[in-house]
Amino acid sequence: MPQSKAYLDGDYIRSLCEICNEDNELLAFARLEKIEEEIYEFEVTGGANLRTAFFDTPVKINVLNRRKGFKVLAGNIRMASRHVFRIFISGILAAEEHRGFVRVQTMERATIYDIQDDWMLQLILNNTITPWSGDTPSKHSQILLLDISISGCRFCSDEKWNVHDRIVLHVLLRGIWISQAASIVRVDKRGDMYYYGCSFFNYEKVKNSDDLAKAIFGLQYDQRSRMK
Repeated sequence: MPQSKAYLDGDYIRSLCEICNEDNELLAFARLEKIEEEIYEFEVTGGANLRTAFFDTPVKINVLNRRKGFKVLAGNIRMASRHVFRIFISGILAAEEHRGFVRVQTMERATIYDIQDDWMLQLILNNTITPWSGDTPSKHSQILLLDISISGCRFCSDEKWNVHDRIVLHVLLRGIWISQAASIVRVDKRGDMYYYGCSFFNYEKVKNSDDLAKAIFGLQYDQRSRMK
């Protein structure tokens, strides 16, 4: 008997994952729970959309692990429910390993708050302070959130921020308050408006990422419903 391929090792257990079909339609947000040779089991944390999740459906799994890196797996569904997906993994899509998580458009009004130093960043990541509840830093702005994913977002504003500025995004998405610390990684100016790309800090943290996953899944569901 040939030895099975180890596409991921045990360090990936509990990694946050995105399960998508071939059309890049989000089927579920999940966490990797078990690796049994080529069969991987995922605990659903957001979703699941079972409308197109049939037996043997080809899928793509975006796997995020801060220590081990971002991987994209190819596989076929063996079982799908609202709580568990079991998937036969057939390989790693090396050509897509540097792609980010699925982004959904939002066009929501939001607020960003300045993170002044490392000490404040740690307090925010530990949920020790909440700038919108009275601990407001000296600088904050009303912005238009353009799109969002598990790992980052884009927004626009008529106020100037700089690359490497650290901020907290605070926005209500589908009834869920999302608060994510981020670093601005890109700034473009078009006319009188500035357009920003951000990367989230600590986006593997269970509570924050699972709340965000549920909101993103709901937004994508709303968009699909409007297209029908």
